[in-house]
Amino acid sequence: MHEPPDLTRLSMRSGPLQGNPEWREAIECYSPLLVVSGHDHQTPSRMGFWHDRIGNTLCLNAGQGNETLNYFVIDTSLQGPAASLPTSMFITHLPTKEVQLIPERKQ
Repeated sequence: MHEPPDLTRLSMRSGPLQGNPEWREAIECYSPLLVVSGHDHQTPSRMGFWHDRIGNTLCLNAGQGNETLNYFVIDTSLQGPAASLPTSMFITHLPTKEVQLIPERKQ
């Protein structure tokens, strides 16, 4: 999706960089494992958050700083050689090297 979902740490609360309320409704309804968005390039760097959760859904927005490229590396584990959904994902945000896991490990 292009815009981050509404009411997350990944977008502003109002104005042109406000999150999308329809995306949030869809996430709450369908509970995908992962949502990756863009549109709001400044909020993640300015606020210091590149991920948030809506229920069990991990929402990502790499954002962009003024000098450093921000991006994700997503490593997946599959059930076998046949086409399947990932059983787990190891997501690294660069340049911070912060990691998020799907499914989220409970502590």
